[in-house]
Amino acid sequence: MSYPAPELSAEDANALAEAGVAGIYAEADDDWVAWLRRPAVAAVTAVLALAAAVFVGVSGASVGPVTAVSSGLLAAVLVVLSVIDLKTMLLPDVIVLPLLGLIPVVGFLGAAGGEFSWGQAGTALACGAGCFVLLWVITFVTGGFGDGDVKLIPVLGFMLGLYGWPAAALGALILPMVLGAIVALPLMLLGAGTKTAVPFGPFLAAGTIIILAFPGITTAWMG
Repeated sequence: MSYPAPELSAEDANALAEAGVAGIYAEADDDWVAWLRRPAVAAVTAVLALAAAVFVGVSGASVGPVTAVSSGLLAAVLVVLSVIDLKTMLLPDVIVLPLLGLIPVVGFLGAAGGEFSWGQAGTALACGAGCFVLLWVITFVTGGFGDGDVKLIPVLGFMLGLYGWPAAALGALILPMVLGAIVALPLMLLGAGTKTAVPFGPFLAAGTIIILAFPGITTAWMG
């Protein structure tokens, strides 16, 4: 025996549609987990993350243990985020948001332990805030960056800002945008169009890791 299909109200139909869309996005968000679990991807990511952590950590050791450990950890996570972003155009909140905890922890422990002054910590905090505001404004006006980029950049600005505002400006803003332009312009010239999406996370990671590993670059840059 067959029964007539129940009629749905407009509210019920909208609720089902929203649930379906949410399910699609949830599935998409999980794609990066499956991607990282692939043996080849996991192996390459692990090697690159370890190399970045050691390289940056050794450089940070000249400042102190808090800076060394936190910088090395950040470098490793940035490599992982870059791999995810290249595949999915996504910087997952579950990874990015906990990184914000580095700001108060590193600022307090480093200043209290004498690795840097409270004034330097304040400068770094201002750098993180400034980078966030600038990228948020650019994103609001042009839509050129993703939410993940905006959420990540305060951490990068802060960690680089421990070496001074030139390091934050160069590593978190100038270098990433220059590197991004170098990649995006050829795509435009080859006819890919101005709407071709290019993940910005890897460029943020590259700029940050370069300056964290070679903070003296900013001295030469300022001349």
